[in-house]
Amino acid sequence: MLLVAIGLLVLFLVWYRFHRNRPVNSIPLNYSTEFIENSKAGIRLRALKRRISSSWSSNEYHELDEYILRSIIRGGHSVDVVSVKKMSKNEFVKRYRNTHTPCIIMDIPDDWPAMKKWSFDYFKEEYGKCMFMISQDIYLKYDYYYHYIKHKNHRKDDIPLYLFDHSFAENNKKTGELLNDYKVPEWFNDDWLSVLGDDARPPFRWIIAGPPRSGSSLHVDPLATGAWNTLIVGRKRWILFPPDTFNEKTEILSSDPGGEWFIRQFPKYKNRKHYDVIQEAGETLFVPPKWWHVTVNIEDSIAITQNYVCESNVEMCKEIFPLKRRKTYFKWLKMMDGKVIDDRNADEIPYDSDLYNSSDSEDE
Repeated sequence: MLLVAIGLLVLFLVWYRFHRNRPVNSIPLNYSTEFIENSKAGIRLRALKRRISSSWSSNEYHELDEYILRSIIRGGHSVDVVSVKKMSKNEFVKRYRNTHTPCIIMDIPDDWPAMKKWSFDYFKEEYGKCMFMISQDIYLKYDYYYHYIKHKNHRKDDIPLYLFDHSFAENNKKTGELLNDYKVPEWFNDDWLSVLGDDARPPFRWIIAGPPRSGSSLHVDPLATGAWNTLIVGRKRWILFPPDTFNEKTEILSSDPGGEWFIRQFPKYKNRKHYDVIQEAGETLFVPPKWWHVTVNIEDSIAITQNYVCESNVEMCKEIFPLKRRKTYFKWLKMMDGKVIDDRNADEIPYDSDLYNSSDSEDE
């Protein structure tokens, strides 16, 4: 009996210590049941869920939210935090962009209308009837997505639907108005791919939104591009690994996204060098080219991100771009008018495969 009592006491002390120290803001509040599942939105969502392969809530990952979403640094290195108000662009380029070192940048969106306007409710009011791309390249009317993220049953999904749209500015004049709510930061406005124009260049900007547990899978950005990612609403957790961390030829990397990756995959890689970053609203993360990264939303979050090519990563880009989008690459070289030199012709470069889905293929 004494051993049983001691065991119960130990369990109680462990439970008490964990719950006493857990951050109070890491888990979102419960949502009401005002969204009725037999409404039009609920019916459409159930039909959509039958089309998408997923465990939905059967794994009960939501029960592990404290583990997945708890906003503390877990053994990873911390990134530098800099400010556009205290550092010049030249210094940033020298210390971070040229050395391919990730960092958090403060004060970029201070004057953006998005910081005052964007919210899930604002999007419903202004863009509720508009279609946005979500998980697995499926388009969904925002009204239905709003129902999804607000209904308590859907919030239990293991792999939540993730709004991740690179076509919002091209496919719809109405959603194209979102471009007026932010601007490319000065530190990244020397984007050499911009000569192609928005229609001809490969996908390069995304509006991203989702509830807790939603997020990306482990990946590197296409064409050896670098990226800036500004969080407008919410909180997001990033894990970033240096370029030489994984070898895709010898390692099979999972496509598990967001919270699922943190449960199933992170334990395998947590001892490899990495940065573990909590991004707050109003902060911009600089992701250097070829860095592996994965994200999970800690709270309901909205972000805007763009990829770029400049002097610091153009040589990397030249290695990959022609393998993936050969015609566009040589068009780009011509438009750069000698600023980027490549003496090879198209026949000398082996064509790998198109980087995006068939609708983006330049060979159609």
